[in-house]
Amino acid sequence: MKTFLIILFGAAFLIQKAYSQKYKPVLEPYPGLVKADPRLVLKTGYLVVPENRSKPAGRKVKIPFLFVRRPDQDARKNISLYTTGGPGYSTTRNIDSIGYDSGWLAYGGFIAFDQRGTKRAQPCLDCTEVAAAIKRSYREGKNKDSLVSQAVTQCRNRFTKQGVDLSAYNTIESAEDINDLRLALNIDSLNLVGISYSGGLMLTMARNHPEGVRALLLNSPLPGYVNFEEHALFNINEALEQVFHNCETDSSATKYKNLRTKFHQYFNAITGKKYTISYQEKGSNQANSSHLYKKRITRCNNRPDELPAG
Repeated sequence: MKTFLIILFGAAFLIQKAYSQKYKPVLEPYPGLVKADPRLVLKTGYLVVPENRSKPAGRKVKIPFLFVRRPDQDARKNISLYTTGGPGYSTTRNIDSIGYDSGWLAYGGFIAFDQRGTKRAQPCLDCTEVAAAIKRSYREGKNKDSLVSQAVTQCRNRFTKQGVDLSAYNTIESAEDINDLRLALNIDSLNLVGISYSGGLMLTMARNHPEGVRALLLNSPLPGYVNFEEHALFNINEALEQVFHNCETDSSATKYKNLRTKFHQYFNAITGKKYTISYQEKGSNQANSSHLYKKRITRCNNRPDELPAG
């Protein structure tokens, strides 16, 4: 039995090693990605890796990054990597310039890294159909969920026809992208900075590649063990309850008294009411109007449609 286990572990090690050698991360230049003080050492580019790592000879994805440091900062150590949340937002588009005394460089070199499928990445998986569907729902007073569902289907069909493997755009693959960028840049280990969704992404990177992680700095409204779609409203409601409790116990101002009751009274009072908002789209002289009611207001604020009374 002992011999069998040794053989089994050895085979697993060889398979993993062989898999890791099926492809090599490549860096391509991305000139003009960001402006930086000329005294800084700046590298901007794309990480080029397989779209689906189980098919290394298949389609490739290109993911933008910038790596900046002062000349006196180590190129391999004390490097912090930051990626934003979403998922789906672009990290690099939020940084237009970096000064010599930038706070990003307070503790060493700095990397801003996008996620696969986002803006500036190739391919970019923006679903323009969804934005158009939401706009149409407000303009024509039609059911938003139904229109968005149709738009998502159209978007999915469009990408599928283009040959995009949508199953490859997930947190595990994005964590592998981070580690591949680390290896391609020849960095010993990273300080990972995760915001919102990327807090969970950085935890995945730490779990799958602990050898590449020096420290974690995470800032997310949800813990890493929950899924946003299934648990967000419960967590938001719990946060609201905490605010109500804090106001009741810590505040001496009378305007914060009975805040929970006032909050529920407000949303109960607007049941059945309709609000009309007039607006004019940019570049158009035509006046438009949109109708809001309780369900839309609560969704716009990311709150449950019905909150418990207690």
